[in-house]
Amino acid sequence: YFQHGKVSDKTDVYAFGVVLLELISGRKPIEAKRGPGEENLVLWAKPLLQQGTIEGLLDPRLKFTPKNSNQIARMVEAAAACINSEESRRPGIDEIIGILRGEERNCSNRKKSTFPGNGCVIDCYPQLQQTRSEMRSHLALAMLGVSEFEDDDHLYCR
Repeated sequence: YFQHGKVSDKTDVYAFGVVLLELISGRKPIEAKRGPGEENLVLWAKPLLQQGTIEGLLDPRLKFTPKNSNQIARMVEAAAACINSEESRRPGIDEIIGILRGEERNCSNRKKSTFPGNGCVIDCYPQLQQTRSEMRSHLALAMLGVSEFEDDDHLYCR
């Protein structure tokens, strides 16, 4: 919205990608105290995503284990798809939900990163556009995994 002054579902998807990046990195969307080129979360994260340097994105406070590596990989993949600057190439929220739930299809056609979760992380947009599933509401996204993660205290360092 800030860049183009219009509200749409794709704008919401972009904003959700920023929220995912915040969760993954532990950073705020804009931090003036950061060095040059690191003040804007999306501008800082995009080169890391494109290079496959996913480990550089992760909040050091995250406890990265084999048990949660697939969950983190799915979050990174979803964030990368959401923050595509070309609105028409951004997936719909239904596709983002599918990524987060692990419902990915035809992963072999996507570029893979060096992320140690064996996840398909980068450049998923064309494949995501071809594999549209039925639309799900924003409420379903908000409730995504609420009951699933109640017992996963290790993910939140409680």
